[in-house]
Amino acid sequence: MSALAQDLKFALRMLWKAPGFTAVAILSLALGIGPNTAVFTLVDTLLLTEPGVREPERVMDVYSMTDDGRYFYTYYSVLELVEEGAGDVFTQVSASTQYMGNIERGGRGELVLGELVTGDYFSVAGVDAARGRTFLPEEDATPGTHPVVVLSDRYWRTRYDADPGLVGGEIRLNGRPYTVVGIAPPSFRGRAAPGLGTDFWVPVSMYPHLRPGQMGNGNLLITARLHPEVTPGQARAVLDAVAARYNEQRPESRNRLELGAVVLADVLFNPNYDGFLTAVAAFLFVAVGLVLLVACVNLAGFLLSRATDRRKEMAVRVAMGAGRGAILRQLLVEAILLASVGGALGLVLGLGVIRAFLGLDLPLGIPLNLEVGLDAPLLLFTALVTAAAAVIFGLTPALEATRAPVASTLRDETGGSGGKRKVGARGLLVAAQMALATVLLVAAGLFARSLDHATSIDVGFSTDPAALVTVEAWASDLTVEEREVFVRDLMEGVREIPGVERAGMVSRLPLDLGTVNNTFAIPGVPPPPNRDRHLLELTYVSPGYFRTMEIPLVEGRTFRTTDVGEAAQVAILSRAAAEAFWPGESALGRVLHRQGDPEDELVVVGVVGDAKIWSLTEAPRPYLYLPLAQASSFGRYHVLARGPRSPLLAPLVLGTIGALAAYLPARRAARVNPVEALRRE
Repeated sequence: MSALAQDLKFALRMLWKAPGFTAVAILSLALGIGPNTAVFTLVDTLLLTEPGVREPERVMDVYSMTDDGRYFYTYYSVLELVEEGAGDVFTQVSASTQYMGNIERGGRGELVLGELVTGDYFSVAGVDAARGRTFLPEEDATPGTHPVVVLSDRYWRTRYDADPGLVGGEIRLNGRPYTVVGIAPPSFRGRAAPGLGTDFWVPVSMYPHLRPGQMGNGNLLITARLHPEVTPGQARAVLDAVAARYNEQRPESRNRLELGAVVLADVLFNPNYDGFLTAVAAFLFVAVGLVLLVACVNLAGFLLSRATDRRKEMAVRVAMGAGRGAILRQLLVEAILLASVGGALGLVLGLGVIRAFLGLDLPLGIPLNLEVGLDAPLLLFTALVTAAAAVIFGLTPALEATRAPVASTLRDETGGSGGKRKVGARGLLVAAQMALATVLLVAAGLFARSLDHATSIDVGFSTDPAALVTVEAWASDLTVEEREVFVRDLMEGVREIPGVERAGMVSRLPLDLGTVNNTFAIPGVPPPPNRDRHLLELTYVSPGYFRTMEIPLVEGRTFRTTDVGEAAQVAILSRAAAEAFWPGESALGRVLHRQGDPEDELVVVGVVGDAKIWSLTEAPRPYLYLPLAQASSFGRYHVLARGPRSPLLAPLVLGTIGALAAYLPARRAARVNPVEALRRE
């Protein structure tokens, strides 16, 4: 132990005598270890954090399967089927759906991610409230009668200063008072996507207030807890039988039900995306690992050159009786000391980068819920990376320094002998540096080429700078008529802003997250195989939207201010949709029956050019545009404004929204070029 202490003191003196070298070495290591720390923090927080569910190996998520074998959220009717037909394999069955709510504090609204859940939700998860209680069975029995809410521990602490008196009190959610009945434990983050986290839970029976008329949509996640003696395979077999019985009872339907189930403990986030997320995480680790490896090889070269200058010192110590093992230990202690300081600085740098990233005003539309800090996994990972770095850059120079022949080194006035062995070590380091630099340069070149190719793709709409502001029009207790007035006044106010030349509103931007779809019967056009009706993705737009986005009109007309609720129901199709349904013919005047109802008829009044909807590489896909003023309900809307100084218009648009309805959450979605920011793969 005393020998190691002496080695440490000597290493400190030697590094202190060469401050320039020491500073460069520590900074190089910090720049190599910092990105590794940052990537590990993200991966650990997003993908490896436990959801706080008791015995996740006994909990299964149940999905409806698509024709191409993908897992998809399901319907309320499927929940009833599972509850009735799988009672022998599941002790309890629950369902949940994510929901963005507007919680009002101090007269202003804040957008918060929550979940609408059935009464058994917390029981299935095996979670009890940390304060208060969870939901009672009767609170999920009748629609719209029990405005109660459970808050997350994080939201309770950060927004209400952990006020114990809040339990039993009220908060305002979407303009209506809700009684806070409990606070969830800190470890439970709900079933939200990684990095988001649920901050409130409300009984699904409150959907008439929070999601009027929308619980029939396929957006439920069914979660069930297995009986102790039942295996996941047996549960899947029972679910297959439930789906088969359902299909047998509806032989005339082309929509065939197929159920799939996955064990919660086997899933990172969603079975459809786990493979992609794992590949992205692996790619990031390889990229930052190469950066650290380059830093280590460069530092090994520095240490090898420094060891050359210290050969005579080492030879003298050997001649005086010091063992080569002691000298090797001394040099490795110096390398470990350098790596430790560099690792500590890299840890601080990595956490700083992550926190700075989280502090940015990102155009995500959903509040991030990431809590990063020093914890045992992060410290262990940093220690392992630091130790590996010390071995990589310290071992070769230390071995070279102890291999020099004592007699010839002492005779050499320069102390720089070493012959072929020295040249060989340096040559290997130079070759390694060249190889790693080549790999990184090739990767950077391929990335730059892919980026250039992506930016040159014709996406079907203008990517010039625009002011883009998102407003949550649903997040209040306004009536449909009041919301229509708000949207009309908002668009009039935006168009009156000095400098605005074009303006429009849309419920979903091209290349945005999420989707809205509906089924339609099209007279004379048979539906696809295994379906009763056509499934079309759609968005709601205001007059002026196509002009603002520069989506060309191919045939007919765009929407007018007269296309309102009491007028004839109209629609505009993308070129791909028109060609798919009526190839070689005009689509104008054709009709679509929503949900197959002949009384719910949409008349096609126009055809516009195709735009990229999901990805840059997709083929033109059928798409449907409906008038904003004829929407049956209101949700999130994006206001676009363009003019000579487009990026400067966003604060003025926000001011217009605040003057009309300060209680509605609104935010600037991007600072410079919001549409360009959405161009991703």
